[in-house]
Amino acid sequence: TAALTGFNNAGLMNSPLIMDLMGCIGREAIIAAERSGVKIDFEDFWEVFIRNISQTALNIPSMLQDNRAGRRMEVDTIPGGVLRYARDASEFPYTRAMYAILKAIDSERGY
Repeated sequence: TAALTGFNNAGLMNSPLIMDLMGCIGREAIIAAERSGVKIDFEDFWEVFIRNISQTALNIPSMLQDNRAGRRMEVDTIPGGVLRYARDASEFPYTRAMYAILKAIDSERGY
């Protein structure tokens, strides 16, 4: 989400709409993890996630750094890794939308 919005961690946290979106993406990632054999409780995950981005509020996430620098982003690894566990094209719509937009940006740059 940072690569799409341009927000550092503080900016992400200060936007209720982005926080809701990240929660939706997080829930999709939890389903993917479960399908890979890893059981994660969403509430526990979210608590750790909030604590981490709060403690690193001034950090600029790596994909945002890559996007700003015009480098290839970790699209196939991060959202693409989640999408590998989708059973069909209707699953994980939030992750799928983010993947498509980020992939289009990389494609425009020749990646």
